[in-house]
Amino acid sequence: MRELTLPAPLALLPGLAADDRLFAPQRRALGPNLITPAWPDMPKGMAHSQTLRGFARRWADALRVQHLEGLDPTRPWVLGGASMGGMLALEMLPYLPRKPAAVLLLGSTVHGNGVTRSARWGAALAGWVHRPRVLQCVLRGLMVPTNLYDGQDDDGRRLLRRMAAEADPVRLQWGVGACVDWPGPSASAQKAVAGGVVVRHLRGGADRIIRPAHPASDDVVIQDAGHFVNLSHRQTVNRWLFDEVMRVCGIDETQEPRVEDPDRGWARRPEVAARF
Repeated sequence: MRELTLPAPLALLPGLAADDRLFAPQRRALGPNLITPAWPDMPKGMAHSQTLRGFARRWADALRVQHLEGLDPTRPWVLGGASMGGMLALEMLPYLPRKPAAVLLLGSTVHGNGVTRSARWGAALAGWVHRPRVLQCVLRGLMVPTNLYDGQDDDGRRLLRRMAAEADPVRLQWGVGACVDWPGPSASAQKAVAGGVVVRHLRGGADRIIRPAHPASDDVVIQDAGHFVNLSHRQTVNRWLFDEVMRVCGIDETQEPRVEDPDRGWARRPEVAARF
């Protein structure tokens, strides 16, 4: 058995220019309970009118049908995302009949205006060019391998370059603007958080893409990490994800529910925990 095998399902959504391969280091360490859903297809005509919140609803429907309906309804599960995937995870909350115990964010933000000035300049340039293939080439040939990844390994750079080259150019064109224009979680998403969905955030202190304007006091910050923290600091991220899933699901090292867990009121009452 893996040392960090997840005791409960964790669904992680990738960022804009990435796919499920982004979480390969986490999948190897955390085991089969890690769910890495694929991006839903985006019809070309939809990209001009689709908001980030609207796309989150489409992804929530796909996640429910493909993954959540097969889970044990008496056990909790956790949702998360990296970069834009974290924004989408928050916006998905109103559309998930079975709410997660928590949302875990990697290099993301819980507020609008979290995208840095340099990234906004890149978004404006992409909008001016208005050619998805041009944006794809920029991500592949310049931005991703040189400026956005601070890891010491070449494997991470090669992976990011491949994902950017193979990403849907229409989605890239849409997503850059959608991230910049995102005003923050909807009122319905905020209501879900206020109703008990815990939000935890791990980010890099040297992130040049997303930097929260109002960081929370309980954010975990890896000072020397950049945007792709789950690749550059994979062991630290793996341990953080494991510990957070254990904590928010009320499970101790014996893999049994902790009915006295003070972090989750429902965990003290097994009959309420059954809702998850």
